[in-house]
Amino acid sequence: LMRQQFKRLHLTFATMPPADAFALDGVAELSRDGQNVVLEIRDNLNAVLATAVTYGITDMNMQPITLEEVFLAYYGS
Repeated sequence: LMRQQFKRLHLTFATMPPADAFALDGVAELSRDGQNVVLEIRDNLNAVLATAVTYGITDMNMQPITLEEVFLAYYGS
């Protein structure tokens, strides 16, 4: 499970993207607050980054996902 390419991406934008900007297969928006969006990415990282660039990324941080989070994503809570 850990070899799956799950990623949690924190993005800060100059211009906040619309709510459906990251509605892509393999991408879930976890939260948005102010100019910040947190995404969980399983697939389509290139498309996410290409979309994000159009809104002016001012900061970006990738956080590792724990084994527990990967397990729960597959089997539910």
